[in-house]
Amino acid sequence: MDAYEIRLELLKMSKDLLMEDWNSQRHALENVYFQKREIAMAQEYNQTVVDYPTLPAVPSGNNITELANKLNDFVSKRT
Repeated sequence: MDAYEIRLELLKMSKDLLMEDWNSQRHALENVYFQKREIAMAQEYNQTVVDYPTLPAVPSGNNITELANKLNDFVSKRT
């Protein structure tokens, strides 16, 4: 890969990471909206409200870098 191809890949990777983050935020907001709507409807009809499960944390940039380094270490080992 030459420098221009690397830059293009970095741009694509950056776009993908930003879009994933945007989609995560959008889904989180949608989930809050639908949960509040369900609670309001349940309360209106005197139904039991079921709590939404706690989701695991979204991987951070540090988590991604840490895993990438571990994978690189594994691939780089000479046996």
